[in-house]
Amino acid sequence: MCGLTALVEQRGNSIDPVLFRQINGTLTHRGPDESGIWSEKNVALGSRRLSIIDLNSGHQPLTNEDKSLVIVFNGEIYNYRQLRKSLLSFHQFKTQSDTEVILHLFEDRGEETPKLLDGMFAFAIYNRLTRTLFLARDHLGIKPLYFTSQKGLFLAASEPRAIITHPSIRKSLDPSSLLLLLLLEHIPSPFSIWQGISKLPPGHFLKYKEGKLVITRYWQPTFNPKIPLGQKDLSDQLDESLTSAVARSLVSDVPVGAFLSGGVDSSTICALAKKKVNKLHTFSIGFPEKSYDESYYSHLVAKHLDTIHHHQTFREKDVLESISLVAKHMDEPLADYSLLPSFLLTKFTHKYVKVALSGDGGDEVFGGYPTNWAHQVFPLWQILPSPIKRLASSTAATIFPFSDSNFSPQFVAEKFIGGDPNPFLREILWPGAFTPVEVLSLLNNHGNLGDLDSWLLSTLISPLLDPQSNQLSLSDQLSLLRLRHYLGEQNLVKVDRASMAYSLEVRPPYLSVPLVEFATKLPPSALSPFLRTKILLKKVAARYLPSEIVNRPKKGFGIPMARWLNRDLNPLMHQLLDPVVLKRQRLFDPQFVEKLISQHENRQKNNYKKIWTLMTFQLWSQNWLQ
Repeated sequence: MCGLTALVEQRGNSIDPVLFRQINGTLTHRGPDESGIWSEKNVALGSRRLSIIDLNSGHQPLTNEDKSLVIVFNGEIYNYRQLRKSLLSFHQFKTQSDTEVILHLFEDRGEETPKLLDGMFAFAIYNRLTRTLFLARDHLGIKPLYFTSQKGLFLAASEPRAIITHPSIRKSLDPSSLLLLLLLEHIPSPFSIWQGISKLPPGHFLKYKEGKLVITRYWQPTFNPKIPLGQKDLSDQLDESLTSAVARSLVSDVPVGAFLSGGVDSSTICALAKKKVNKLHTFSIGFPEKSYDESYYSHLVAKHLDTIHHHQTFREKDVLESISLVAKHMDEPLADYSLLPSFLLTKFTHKYVKVALSGDGGDEVFGGYPTNWAHQVFPLWQILPSPIKRLASSTAATIFPFSDSNFSPQFVAEKFIGGDPNPFLREILWPGAFTPVEVLSLLNNHGNLGDLDSWLLSTLISPLLDPQSNQLSLSDQLSLLRLRHYLGEQNLVKVDRASMAYSLEVRPPYLSVPLVEFATKLPPSALSPFLRTKILLKKVAARYLPSEIVNRPKKGFGIPMARWLNRDLNPLMHQLLDPVVLKRQRLFDPQFVEKLISQHENRQKNNYKKIWTLMTFQLWSQNWLQ
């Protein structure tokens, strides 16, 4: 696991070694063990290494036998040993690292290389003979990769902070990305909050030569043909596939632990890991508020599996004190409030291990979200007479009184009632903070709502759903959207930033490519039939875990944000969203924001997602833009 940088100057300038060391040094938190730089004339590659595989000789940047290719790599390749065996007859290896496997594979297979890898990765390879820079990002977006091509230079890095360190890059806000943040709570690729800086989308590679840039998709999940239900028991197949994915994820030259929340996803990973690791260390955190604390379940699983369990309870003040540190690490805003406990968990875990397995991806891969049912019911809502829908909308707040729970009945009802008629827009907007109508009001933008919907469909949805996807069922199209959008652009970003802040490598076995390709070919009835979720995964889990764990309701990794905004977070909320500050900033309508706060403080409406999204942006702006 590392941070990487790549710079190509096209202005007749040679590389400034002092400046490039400074750029590369901004990623020290991602790789504190070692720094490496390769450069010649107008090209430089940099690495900050977190040593996991081949501790003694796996240095970066790395060259091939004739030094025509140079690589820097961030991530882990789970199938590198198998790939290495296939390359031994044709190449002379000087390390035992997965980095060198990628390099030699690229010599033989070129652009096919990323598709052949199973793991999490972002890498850059420079061909000195053709003067071409090749960059690739893993299939599902576990590892980040940002880039810019402007003013005669190309610069890529694991985080934007490295790019904006270059004096030729102007630090300015991208208005479209702000709009997306307000709607979605995150900023999906190819957008970034920084104008002129882009993210390479998951499953894509990029080629840059002499000022010309080409981006190509190399992978997309396939959903057909479906696996017949009459074949070998699907739960046996899943058990084998998942066991293999966990085993591959355990390959390491340093100790590996695992997150254990007590939910079915992380508990199943821990159960399968325990089969391979006798003294498995597991990690969980909890909170005094019982409705948000899962420590009973994590301890139950740890005892059942006989793991060496580490648990820490954090109080409200611990979370609030972490906000300033989180803001300093988030050079692109992410308004998912579970980012805060994620930082605490990775900080705690890093005290004991350098690598941890996680249950990320279990919901997206195996049908864990109840929005599946909501999409099935929504057409019935649409055919209701308009007067009935207006009545339901106006009385939702009365029927469901204020609650400071994160997903209160009032919140769920309002999200459902306000759902977009288009199922794809509905899917991406339901989890978000503001509705499109609210965003237009908040930004004092009197544009057409239809234009905004069309923009979202053309710039966001269409690139995610390739032309072949129209041959898929609606259920499969929505599953594809969750994998490429919510998982890749929000959840995985959260985990990467929280873990890399403390130099902890987090591996999600559910996102092993062979496992994902198996799961996407499962019929929907095997995953989440009406009013049930993850039934196939739970069948496997039941072989290893107590029924109390397998059958417990889904519970997100959350904190009582709505409650805290009316308590210890209240002063910070008013400081960041002060009308004087907003007027000077000239982005948000102060009266609109003041109404949100008043409704929340007076317990008329739970606006915690909206308020926290605005606070997240303001924290980013204070720390990075101003």
